[in-house]
Amino acid sequence: MPKLDVTQLLVVPHVRVHGANMLTPMTWGFPPPTTFLGLMTALRLRLKDKGFPSDFQFTGIGIICHKSEPQVYNLGSKNHRYSLSLTRNPLEKKASGISDASYHAEGKCHFEVTLLFSVDLGEWKGKIEGEFLKEKATDIGNELQTMRIAAGQVLPMNSVPYWVPFSEDDKEKKFKRLRYRFLPGFALVSGERRSNTTWKKLKDEKSPDTPFFEAWLEQIRRYYKDESSPSEKSEEETDKLPKQKADKKTGWTVPLLVGYGSLTRLYEGGEIPNTRDLTTPFRAVEGLYSIGEWVSPHRISKPEDILWQYAEYDEVNGVYRCVNSFNG
Repeated sequence: MPKLDVTQLLVVPHVRVHGANMLTPMTWGFPPPTTFLGLMTALRLRLKDKGFPSDFQFTGIGIICHKSEPQVYNLGSKNHRYSLSLTRNPLEKKASGISDASYHAEGKCHFEVTLLFSVDLGEWKGKIEGEFLKEKATDIGNELQTMRIAAGQVLPMNSVPYWVPFSEDDKEKKFKRLRYRFLPGFALVSGERRSNTTWKKLKDEKSPDTPFFEAWLEQIRRYYKDESSPSEKSEEETDKLPKQKADKKTGWTVPLLVGYGSLTRLYEGGEIPNTRDLTTPFRAVEGLYSIGEWVSPHRISKPEDILWQYAEYDEVNGVYRCVNSFNG
């Protein structure tokens, strides 16, 4: 993984998003980091069209969530089972009578995040101080409000983006003061180190051939213990849910989409009919999953640990993966 050295950080505080997509093929609840990296790339391309220099680059993005409201409802079960809150579509008249129109289930959520962009200023490096970059930060914030995040609408911002320059001498000290501005909230970082530790433990306890998938499952599953004794149950209560208690695990870990793996070879643009863009190479992919972790910002000691970046691309095997260097 190439080392990320942050010299300039753009903080976009308290971005409110309404109706964002919260589903991936295997997870629900909050958009994955791939979504925000896509936002970062789209924003850079828009700024280039707005007159920003071609060597102005975003090199990483940090995600700190202050509030999240998944649009779901509880089914009334003690096992915390939920169902998506879906829109009521107009009825359709068919040969068999009036019935519901067909629809595609969409999982939506509303959330509020602070976004941290690691920036390479390019030819603007000598203009860190003064009103010039303040004006450009405002321009970036205005442009961001016209975009969508995970297909959700960005609501008008109440705060103005601002720059935080770093040097090697004061980077950690300056970031330790900055991180308290992000409270209350939780930063989404990689929890892959937990899977590696669990994998080693499982290989020692079970078998040296234990697949890594078992360690991944161990991090996201929860075990429930029946605390009610058989004598407390009557014949009528045997079919009801027992008194249950979940096991305790360290950290707030979640399954996380971190990239894509190829299913086909890379085709030249136009070689596959009916694709969206006939000039761009095409490849069918599937999601790559890892473990993510929600961490309080005050536990992160340097800016590089909070940022996600596109850092791993294996052209031979067709792996497109984003990474985060947090090591707890």
